[in-house]
Amino acid sequence: MRRLRSSEVAELPAADEEVCAATVTLWGQVAVLTRARSVAETPVPGTVHLGDGDGGWSAVVLRGPSVGFPLLEVLPGGEILVVDARCRRYRDGTADDNAHVFDASGAHVRSFCLGDGIEQIGVDAAGSIWVAYFDEGVFGNLGWSDPLGAAGLVRFADDGRRLWSFQPPPGTDMIADCYALNVDAHTTWLCYYTDFPVVRVTDGRAQLLGSAPVRGSRALVACRDEVVLVGSYDDPCLLTGCELAADGLREQGATVLLDPDGAPLSLFRVVATRGSRLYVRDGRRILCADLADR
Repeated sequence: MRRLRSSEVAELPAADEEVCAATVTLWGQVAVLTRARSVAETPVPGTVHLGDGDGGWSAVVLRGPSVGFPLLEVLPGGEILVVDARCRRYRDGTADDNAHVFDASGAHVRSFCLGDGIEQIGVDAAGSIWVAYFDEGVFGNLGWSDPLGAAGLVRFADDGRRLWSFQPPPGTDMIADCYALNVDAHTTWLCYYTDFPVVRVTDGRAQLLGSAPVRGSRALVACRDEVVLVGSYDDPCLLTGCELAADGLREQGATVLLDPDGAPLSLFRVVATRGSRLYVRDGRRILCADLADR
């Protein structure tokens, strides 16, 4: 059985607030969105805590729109992106702006619409925003008869302009629900329902790598000729190693994720995937396991 050992990259900030979203940027900075615990119907914008890499945090209090189901990213220039997974379209053709950009001081800079039914987001080295959609974002709900997310995966500029939409490579079907998204500097990987193909996107071209040997994976990491799928319908913390061969993906069996002390991690939450790096949350710790180090 293969093993993948992790190291601790951060401990969540000591705040008497609810952790609403977290991510790790391409350059390894941990970002956490917290909000005061409240029964109010309208959520408050919240505070983004940015890790300094040495155990310290800087707090950025957001001033501007709030969202109900937040997803968090940091743009290459330091701007903070908060996206609501849900977005309504109205009979007059207008829609809610569900993507909000804040500067490094927390001031609101701009807003735009990325569509409804967002599963995951990721930002690449150029600052493009990759948006993966679940089924309601693909097929339409909340007034969307022609959804922005109909392709299942769309790349936007940081001002909301649509730059690219996914086209299934030969031998695959359209995306019905994008389960797993991994955005690295210049390459993006995904795995999606219904048949769970593993696809790599480089320079706008989608390439089929093979069929996932397990169904229901919610994350994946890749390095050279190796892919590790995270999760399945039966076990959200199952890691399945695969070898990239000429005829597709060959299952290499289960991979055990270890904590920094070498103990198996049986329960964790995925925070982000960046190329070969898997970031997970174990209690208050953010851990990183890198396929490239194995």
